[in-house]
Amino acid sequence: MAKLVVVASLILAVVAVPVAMAQGTPPALPEGLQGIRGLMRGKLVSKTENSLVLKVEAVVRTWKENKATNAEAAVGRELTIVIAAGRERLINALKELRAGDTIVVGVMNVEGNQLTAVEDLRKAEAVAPTPAPAADEVARLKARVAELEKLVAQLRAENERLRKELAAAGTRE
Repeated sequence: MAKLVVVASLILAVVAVPVAMAQGTPPALPEGLQGIRGLMRGKLVSKTENSLVLKVEAVVRTWKENKATNAEAAVGRELTIVIAAGRERLINALKELRAGDTIVVGVMNVEGNQLTAVEDLRKAEAVAPTPAPAADEVARLKARVAELEKLVAQLRAENERLRKELAAAGTRE
């Protein structure tokens, strides 16, 4: 099934290349991004009926078929991504999105500078930032570490005392 999806995506990507070329030549991909197959997250800068410009914040993951030597080269860049003809689900998803939305999109590059949307195009789920530990919690943990270090020192001293006692007992017999 996975191979069928990849083959179908490749065919659709090849169909999308002439459509994108009719709109103008896409800008060059960053070095190392050729052959990318993966999931990107970023801000939607602009869109047309069948394309979007994404300011990439992260490469969420790459797929097994990824051939890019440096997928992270996309981070911080504005990349044009085309939706292949016939991908109505993705085109409908694009219609629901607005400039400024944080989105997730599956992309692939088959040849040249063309990035094609595949499989996934949606608003990114909001992720609550992990709160930094409170200052009093940090102080409590530091105090506990100091206590444990003191206990370890006491145990080492007791261990050494017992070894000496055993050694002395062994020589008395």
